[in-house]
Amino acid sequence: MRAGVDGVTRSAPTTFLIDNRLYPSFALEVLRVSFRAPHSKLRADPGGVNAVGIGHNSLIAPTDRRGNIWPYFTKFSSDRYISIRKIMEGEVARHQIQGKIVLVGATAIGLGDHSPSPLY
Repeated sequence: MRAGVDGVTRSAPTTFLIDNRLYPSFALEVLRVSFRAPHSKLRADPGGVNAVGIGHNSLIAPTDRRGNIWPYFTKFSSDRYISIRKIMEGEVARHQIQGKIVLVGATAIGLGDHSPSPLY
């Protein structure tokens, strides 16, 4: 995610150009895999990129001309976080995570990058 001149993050790239090849962002790839789509795609015109898509038009999101999207920021909610320990020890009912995208990661203070969003 890129912060604006004021240091606040308001948009995120959907692709990265590395050695003349386009690679999807982590978020775009997570959506592609969750949709079981064979590919993601960019829609462009002479003015630049204007949308990103998953699969065969299953999901199309508008972008700016650089291919950035605008995440929907929400306030923190502890309900969205489940300890992996609770899952591994059977303390989480299957219906709580079944059919959902689950990301496993470290959340300890000091691990990772923190950048201000429009809500914080």
